[in-house]
Amino acid sequence: MKPGMKTDVNGILVEAVPVYNIVKTKYHPKQNKWVGYILTIDGVKIYHAGGTERIPKMKNFTWDIAMIPHGQTYTMNNVKEATNAVLDINPNFAF
Repeated sequence: MKPGMKTDVNGILVEAVPVYNIVKTKYHPKQNKWVGYILTIDGVKIYHAGGTERIPKMKNFTWDIAMIPHGQTYTMNNVKEATNAVLDINPNFAF
């Protein structure tokens, strides 16, 4: 899938959203068009961010559950960045 694509898998809506690095661009450059996923199950939106840093696009969505990466090599650069990403998304639950 590429960013913006959607498909239905057995009643679960799967939407691909962009993921990339802003600081560590050699690992996950935006031009690669890699994706994270939003799964909508019975109206509940679950965001799996995949390998990304905090990106501006996160402010455009609201999810019920957010899974935010924090490995620091390929993903969020520190705890503060991961926390700010969660605040951007404003989910009911985050991990």
